[in-house]
Amino acid sequence: MRLSMQSSNIIHQILEKDISVIYEPHNSLFDHILCSCIKDINYYIFSPDADNISDNCVNLPESNYDIHSYDICLYNNVLSVINKQSNIANFLHVNSLLFQHNTKSGKIKKEDALIIDQKIGHVNKIFFDDNIMSSWNLHNSHLIQYGIPLNLFHNNNRDRHIDILLLCNNKPLIENIYNALVSNNMKCETVSDIKTLKLDDINNKFNESKTVLDLENNTINQLCALACGCEVAALAAYSHPGLSPWIITKNSIDSLVEYCIAQKNVHHNRNYDQLQKYLEQNFNYDQFKIALSKIIQSNKRKAFIL
Repeated sequence: MRLSMQSSNIIHQILEKDISVIYEPHNSLFDHILCSCIKDINYYIFSPDADNISDNCVNLPESNYDIHSYDICLYNNVLSVINKQSNIANFLHVNSLLFQHNTKSGKIKKEDALIIDQKIGHVNKIFFDDNIMSSWNLHNSHLIQYGIPLNLFHNNNRDRHIDILLLCNNKPLIENIYNALVSNNMKCETVSDIKTLKLDDINNKFNESKTVLDLENNTINQLCALACGCEVAALAAYSHPGLSPWIITKNSIDSLVEYCIAQKNVHHNRNYDQLQKYLEQNFNYDQFKIALSKIIQSNKRKAFIL
C-alpha cells in the first residue's frame, strides 16, 4: 500500500495538471481567502473538527489518506512542519510548503531556531510581513503580502448598530471585556470562532459593526474588517507594522477596553475611497493570487527530498 501511494503521488505530480493539497487550516479568514483565490486546487483537510471552507476544500477522516493522490502538504505553522512532516509528507513522498503568519516566540531559543532551520531548510517558507520573516531568519524564505479580496469584504452601507464586535476565543477574557463594555451602555457582540461563519455572514457582521476589537493576533482578520469600513483595534505587539495609519493599537487589554468605551460617542468620518486605495496598493489581491500560484506550482514540480 505504501509503495503504491508514493508512486501514485509521484505520477500525479509529473503528469497531472490539477493540484491536490493536504492542508492544515490556519483557522482564520486566511483559509477562506486562500481556497477562494485559487479555485483549481483541491484542498483536503484531515481534521475531525474542521469546518467547511469552500467547494474545493474537503474534510475527510484521517483513515482516508489513501483515496487520493497529492502534490503538496501545506502548513500554517513552523512547528507543524517539524512535528508532522515525517509522519505525512515523507510517508506520501510529497513536498511541504509553509505559510508562517506570526513572529518567532521568545520561548524559542537561538540554538533551537538553528535546529529548526537545519531540519526544514529545504522547505519553502512564505511569510506575509518582513518583520515576521526577519524574526525567524530561516533559509528558503519568501515574502508575499496578504491579498484582500475587496469584492468579498467591502462597505455595503449597512446600519452599524453594533458598537464593538469582539474577536476572541478565550472565554474568560471575552466575558470580562464584554461585561465591561455592556456596563458602559455599549452594544457588544462576540465572535469566538470566525472560521465557522460563511463569508457573506462575516462581511455582513463586519458591516454592522462600528469597531472591531481583535484579540486573536490574526492580521488577515483585521485587514478584512478594515476593508468593510470598521474601525479596528488590536494589541500593539500583534498588529501589522504597516497598518499604523488605519489600525488603532494599544499596549494592554485595559487600554483597548478604555479606547473602545471612548468610541461610543465618536463619529468617524472615514474616507472609504482612500481606504480602498490603500488596501489595493499594499494588499493587492491579484498580486497575491499570482504570487501564491507561482510558489504552489513550483513546489508541485520540485523533486521530493526525503
